Amino acid sequence: MSLTKKDLKEIKSVVVEATEPYFTAIKDDFNNMDDRFDKIDESFDEIKTKLSSLERRVIALEDMSTEHGKELRNIRKILTQLKNQRKIETEKVLSLERKIIRLEAKAA
Repeated sequence: MSLTKKDLKEIKSVVVEATEPYFTAIKDDFNNMDDRFDKIDESFDEIKTKLSSLERRVIALEDMSTEHGKELRNIRKILTQLKNQRKIETEKVLSLERKIIRLEAKAA
């Protein structure tokens, strides 16, 4: 049995009637997808910006702590030399050494 044009039109109208609400709902979701992806992109951009900023800050802190560490080692070496030469008071040397130890602990 073959279908007539009238049969095909009736089948089409039934299919369209049954599926139209779903297609309409899906169409609305698809229309909103661009907005959702834009918001996700913005969130990722914010995260990338914050990470870059934190990375720069960490690098700066590493550089500073390295410099401070070098400076503290130099001061410690000079204090040891002066202490060995007995050109300064022992109390002052001990006081400065304690301060250096505290600073090194803070830097670590």
